[in-house]
Amino acid sequence: MVAAAVEFLSLGLAAAVSLVAGGAAGYFLDRWLGTSPLFVLIGVALGVVMAVLTTVARVRKYL
Repeated sequence: MVAAAVEFLSLGLAAAVSLVAGGAAGYFLDRWLGTSPLFVLIGVALGVVMAVLTTVARVRKYL
């Protein structure tokens, strides 16, 4: 019971890490390649996709 609660509470952290990692990777790619917000937007979009997939995978175990 406690393990399930901890896993659900960590969903927000997992989503935040996915978004920050995608955005940071895009930022550094943009700086390296000299592009503007292209890779930041792609990185954040991929971060959102990863956050949703992680959430679905974790919640599906309890359905």
